[in-house]
Amino acid sequence: LLLPGSWFAGTAHALENTASGSASASVLDTSSATVFLNLVGSVVDPGNSSVTVSPANMPANGTSISTITVVLRDASNNPVAGKTVTLASDRGVADIISQPPAITDGTGTTVGTIRSGTVGISIITATDTTDAVVLNDQPQVLFTQGVVLDLMKSANKRSEVVGGVVTYYLEIRNLTTSDVGQVRIDDLIPPNFKYVGGSARLDGTALADPAGNRPMTFDVGTVPALADSNGNGIADPGEPGYMNLSYQLVIGSGASPGDYTNTAAAWDVDPLFLISNLGEALVRVDMDPLFDLGTIIG
Repeated sequence: LLLPGSWFAGTAHALENTASGSASASVLDTSSATVFLNLVGSVVDPGNSSVTVSPANMPANGTSISTITVVLRDASNNPVAGKTVTLASDRGVADIISQPPAITDGTGTTVGTIRSGTVGISIITATDTTDAVVLNDQPQVLFTQGVVLDLMKSANKRSEVVGGVVTYYLEIRNLTTSDVGQVRIDDLIPPNFKYVGGSARLDGTALADPAGNRPMTFDVGTVPALADSNGNGIADPGEPGYMNLSYQLVIGSGASPGDYTNTAAAWDVDPLFLISNLGEALVRVDMDPLFDLGTIIG
């Protein structure tokens, strides 16, 4: 049965009727009839349609795959079948996309995939190429490097008083034989400790002051690939793959006596997905023998 073109936004819809019964006996059990609505001729609504990715965070190893699911719907939120969908990434050839192999099915769904060997954020665009409709949903896939760095944090003092300055060191070791790029270090300094402006050094060379406060974010850039010249299995000072970040904190007047831990971690694309272990250093704030324990007389 083909319904008039004025029904459902001027679009023709094919109806298929199936039922059980005995044709020879001219008996039809209409109570078991099932009607299927096939919206092949519908116009896709870019806002009602959806594009989703799973998982949204992937290792940038060139093989791990994220699935892209596209569901086409019309203005009445009904699924639209029979459409060809094309997927694209805003990073172009940096990503490898497998296009959906089939047109949208009866639920309006078709599926493709994406993988990449390049670190970064890919923004996915889906287009109903049958009608040249670009969907509003543009999900992101975050390609990260996985846990590829080892951090070891230390301080030049085990204890200090209020007003004292502590120098912190963060040893960064590449665990792989590939460069690790876009490295950022988030450093969660203790409360009432304050960064000393201009004190940051990377391998002894001045580094830009960090962004933020708690955490502070240092832009380290690229950590070179591990080249283990002495054969001990790790990057040592002077070997490629080893870097040292240092900076100073002053202990503020609000810090009371006790232990204070400073924690650092590395990330590349999203701070929620770390590419290192956590590096920690503990410094104890002591009472000042002059100002905390002194007595003023007369």
